[in-house]
Amino acid sequence: MNGLPLRLIEDENLKLISSNLKNRKALSQYCQTVSSKIIDLITKELNHFKFICISIDEWKDKALPSYLGVTAQAVSNNRLSFYTLGMKPIIVESISGEVIYQSLKEVLDPYKIEGKIIGCVTDSGSNMILGISKFPFQRLPCICHLFNNLLRAFIVSHKKCFQDLENLQNECSTSKFRAYCVSKNAPCKSIPSYCQVRWYSMCRLIDGLYRNKHPIIEFRTKYGIEAVSPLLWEDIDILNPVFKKATEIIQILESDSFGTISYVLKSILDKHVWGIKDTAKVMHFHYDSQ
Repeated sequence: MNGLPLRLIEDENLKLISSNLKNRKALSQYCQTVSSKIIDLITKELNHFKFICISIDEWKDKALPSYLGVTAQAVSNNRLSFYTLGMKPIIVESISGEVIYQSLKEVLDPYKIEGKIIGCVTDSGSNMILGISKFPFQRLPCICHLFNNLLRAFIVSHKKCFQDLENLQNECSTSKFRAYCVSKNAPCKSIPSYCQVRWYSMCRLIDGLYRNKHPIIEFRTKYGIEAVSPLLWEDIDILNPVFKKATEIIQILESDSFGTISYVLKSILDKHVWGIKDTAKVMHFHYDSQ
């Protein structure tokens, strides 16, 4: 309406919206009624599936506590169906395996599907492994997390090279370098720093340095800064396409829903779930565009 955030309590538009709402208690009860109807609907749909795979992950909000997010994947008529089963608040300082177990059990109980679950996809955290070990179904590792661990192992084994890349990225993040690029009308976009849990960050860091090669060389020459070694530029030229390909792979693996690809691969191994031909059809249906 006016582009301003509704968190401003005196905002006229917020008052207009609030005037059409019931009081807090009535609104809370209404939300619970809607939630119950949605759970009943999902429960009825899940009853049609013989096998179900679930995925869990810790989801965080900037202002609120952590949540255990639980999703479900199931197969019918050669296609995958997805459901969000719940977001369970986790109000503890340490998320132990027992907390994972109790929280997941509370989410699953209303759906009555525990006997149909053939696998649960999680990251490889020790608390996740311990929590799922208390259930009768198998834990499946998230392939995207495993692939990211592979990249991290590669980065650690070439520590000197990647440390030099991060140092160069820090230089490109300074206001002095940005001001120089503006003065020269040189394209200079923000180059993100590397973060282990952000799957694409190293790719974006390397690609950013690759694109800013000439401004970096000119900037260092102007201010008498030691030139970047030719070997490091050669490393950037080699690594850039490698990490771009790694990003493409992760984008394909995570394109549908967290955990889906682990479910598909388990289904290939467990022929009794659904046949190889059906598996091929589903994978074609979901990944052909990639």
